[in-house]
Amino acid sequence: MKKFIALSMVLVVLAGTGFAQLTVKGEANVALAPLVFVDNDAKDDQVGPAFGRNDGDKSEMKLDVAGAAEKVGFRVTFSAKVSKSAISTFEISDWAGVWIKPLEALKIDGGRFNIDTLRGKVGDGGLTNYTVKSGAQDDIFNRFKGENALALSLTPIQGLFIGAQLNNVADWGKETGGSPIYSLRNTVWIGGVPEAYHNVQIAAGYEIDGVGLARVQYVGGQPSAGKPDTSGPLTTAGGYQRIEAAFAYTGMSGLTLDVGGKIPLGFTEYYDAGTTKKIGNYQPAYQVSLGIQYGLDALTIPVRVDTKFGGITDNTETDDKDTVSEAFILNAHLWPSYKVLDNTSVGLDFGIEFIGETKKDGTKIEGKDGGLRIGFGAWLEQLYGPGSIKVGLAYRVAGEVDSTKEPGVFTIPVIFKAAF
Repeated sequence: MKKFIALSMVLVVLAGTGFAQLTVKGEANVALAPLVFVDNDAKDDQVGPAFGRNDGDKSEMKLDVAGAAEKVGFRVTFSAKVSKSAISTFEISDWAGVWIKPLEALKIDGGRFNIDTLRGKVGDGGLTNYTVKSGAQDDIFNRFKGENALALSLTPIQGLFIGAQLNNVADWGKETGGSPIYSLRNTVWIGGVPEAYHNVQIAAGYEIDGVGLARVQYVGGQPSAGKPDTSGPLTTAGGYQRIEAAFAYTGMSGLTLDVGGKIPLGFTEYYDAGTTKKIGNYQPAYQVSLGIQYGLDALTIPVRVDTKFGGITDNTETDDKDTVSEAFILNAHLWPSYKVLDNTSVGLDFGIEFIGETKKDGTKIEGKDGGLRIGFGAWLEQLYGPGSIKVGLAYRVAGEVDSTKEPGVFTIPVIFKAAF
C-alpha cells in the first residue's frame, strides 16, 4: 500500500510538471451468468447463477494513466478485480513503466510494460470462456512483456523493427553512505550466469509493403524447480529456450492470415522443487498456430487452429530412467459474426480440442488416454457508444479426458463493457 501511495503521488507531480500530453482512460469488463446448469451425469446436477468469467476469471475494472513529453513518458495501469460482491484484488497491472527516446529511431522501456508490434494478429473471440478455451495471440508470436525489465526498440528504416528485452533484472540495494548501490542480492545465478541473461528476448520484424509482416525471435529460458505443468488445454508456451517465427499475410483486402511456430532448443533441466537435486530433462512441445480473420461487408469470419506436439520428459537422473512422450493437442475454433444493424451484431461459436495419448517408452500410460472437448454457442451484442452488452447461450459438451469425466455445462453469459 505504501508503494501504491508513493507511486500515485509521483504521478500527480509528473502530471502537473512538464508532461504536455496527459491521458487518463478507464475500462470495465463485468461478466455474469444468470443461469448455469452443470450436468454431472450420475451425480447431482447443479443449477444457479455465477459471477465473473468462466473457469475462475474475475470481472475487472482498469484505470490507465499515461503522460508524454517530447522524448520521455510514463504509463501505469491500476486494476481492481471483483469476485462476487467484493473487490478481491487491487493492484498495478499491465503497465508500471517509463520510456525515453534518445533518438528518433530508438526507444527504451523500463519497468512493467507490453510491446505488441510483433505480437500475433488474431486472438481469442466469441464465447470461448464458456465453450472450449482457444489459443491466444501469443501462441502465434509472443509479445515483449516486461516485468522488472528493460527493453530497446529500434526502427532504423521504414518497416523494420528490432527489439531486445532483459527480464527480471536485479533490485536496487539499500542506501550506503547516503547513496543507493546496485545489489545482486535478489539475483538468481544459474551456471555462473544471472537469471536475467538466461531470460533475454531478441526479435526482429519487417513489414513488406502490400504483403505482410515477417518476424523471428529468440526467447530465453532457464532450469526450473519442478517440471512445468503441461496438463489441461492448450496454453501459451513460455519459460524455455526457443526460436519463434511467424508471418502475417495482409495483402488481400479484408484478410489477415497469421501463422507462427515455436521450436524448443534442446532439453531444459528441472529439479526437485524442495531441493537442488536434478530430476531429469524436459523438452517442451513444438507449437504451430494459425489465425485467420476475413471480413466482407457486415460479415466477419475469424478462425484459430493451434497444435502442440513432440514434448518429451527424460528422467535420466532417476532409477527407472523412463522417457515420457506427451500428448498431441489440436485446438480449433470458428466464431463468425454478422452486423445486422450499425450497432448490433450476432455471432456463433464452435470449438473443439483433441488430446492424444501420453506414452512412456512407447506404451500408453494408464489413465492418460486423452479425449475430446467440444463446445458451441450463439450471442447477440449491442453497442452503446464506448460500451456494449453481449448476451449469449453456450454449451460445453460432456466428455471424458484422461479417464476423467467432464460434465456438460450450459451457460447464459451476460458481458458488460464500458470505456472512457
